[in-house]
Amino acid sequence: MSRASPQWLPMASLATAFASVACAPTTLRVTPDGDTVAVLAEAGRARQPKEPRVSANGSDLSDLPQLYPDGDWLPIEAPLLSMAVVAPVTVNGEKAIATLDTGAMGTTMSVPVAEALGVFASGRRGRRVTATDAHGQQLSGEKVALGEVGIGRHRWNDVEVTVLGDQPDLFLVGADVLRDLDLLLAADEGLVGIFSAGRGPVESTDRVIALNASDRQLIATGSAANVAGKEVSFPLIVDTGAWNTSVPLLTGINGGLAADTSFEAVTVAVGGEQTNRGRFVLDPLKLGGVPVGRVLAIGSTMRSGPGEPSGGLGLLGNDVLMRHHALVSFQRAEIRVRPPVARSAERTRGPGGARCTADGQAAPCISVALVAKTDDSYEASDLSGVCLKVDVDPVFAGKTLELAITGQAPDLMNGGAIRAFLTANDEGAHACFHVWRQLENLGIGAGTPLALRWVRTEGVRWPCDPMKTRCVTFTGPLAKPQTK
Repeated sequence: MSRASPQWLPMASLATAFASVACAPTTLRVTPDGDTVAVLAEAGRARQPKEPRVSANGSDLSDLPQLYPDGDWLPIEAPLLSMAVVAPVTVNGEKAIATLDTGAMGTTMSVPVAEALGVFASGRRGRRVTATDAHGQQLSGEKVALGEVGIGRHRWNDVEVTVLGDQPDLFLVGADVLRDLDLLLAADEGLVGIFSAGRGPVESTDRVIALNASDRQLIATGSAANVAGKEVSFPLIVDTGAWNTSVPLLTGINGGLAADTSFEAVTVAVGGEQTNRGRFVLDPLKLGGVPVGRVLAIGSTMRSGPGEPSGGLGLLGNDVLMRHHALVSFQRAEIRVRPPVARSAERTRGPGGARCTADGQAAPCISVALVAKTDDSYEASDLSGVCLKVDVDPVFAGKTLELAITGQAPDLMNGGAIRAFLTANDEGAHACFHVWRQLENLGIGAGTPLALRWVRTEGVRWPCDPMKTRCVTFTGPLAKPQTK
């Protein structure tokens, strides 16, 4: 058994501790044309785990493209629940991969990406500019005419791009483009829905978070109770390019927000790495008065500009947005959040819908559970006496599986998810992965109920040592292991 260390990519962690709420016997859906249609549903359906449809190769299949056919449903080009909204785009007809970043006021790319896309063809150069990254660092670059950018069926002409830095794959499509769209994030299903501005799907059960909107920025009003029970408010830029939510550092300290001082992690922005020590415990975080769960937020040192809120700005990151199916709309100046479909800890069907059996009886094709296990192989950074038991039936022989696993309780993992990767043979695949000691601080142990959020066998993006046939990663707000 092997275990990859938690991954910290451009900005910092993931989210998916999913809530379930009851549906009324009949819900209403508003079409993009403004018509309200009745959608019959069983009372309490959202509380009952539902298995997705399955492909011929054994991948879960999303119902979202059928439910909302007016959108372009693009794959998130990253491992499941990886905190990154990375999607296929086109630049002057050429295919590319970019982060859809509502927190970036303009479209940005690095010098290597610009060169690969021919932005500097024929010696063309741009005007010098200064940009500020998510860590508040000032960076020099140049503004260049990019040309046509396409996302799904949508096209923008005469787009300009800021070119800076030397990261090999930095390409952020910013609010200069995204303000013309509604984005529906369904990270648990590996999809982002692209809709025309103001035309994203509306459900009667949505929780609506009102935003302050400018031409290229959305700001939510966040709040949380401090240690004395008094509510502390702070502005948060809605940032689908940020992994972590962050609170203005001085606001959080001066306001007396509860803090986890043992935390330490590295986040990465355009200007490079930054070590973050300590984090605020927001239990719960409220957005425009709407509770969105327990959030562990790092401290932001971003400064406000003239006319902006005093005390600095924080970020509303994907660790919150991806806990739900979240619709972000510049035109409506709102976020709408709705619970995804509940899932159990197993799948009862394999590739092509095949049923699985054991000793002549029906059996799960895939199951996951946290179980007690005692042996000598635990390391200091492991949660001792507990392992994540994953069993895959031989019906998946010859396939590599990617499993996205969360806790069933809404905030159990604080926006984190376990991702297990296995390759099945003629006996299937069976593993008992050690997990991280810090999960104990989140109330996780043997017997904790899990949800197998999503299964993928096609297009798996292996994050582990290529010599290994199995591994497990965690995307979320883990603390640095204590050193003695």
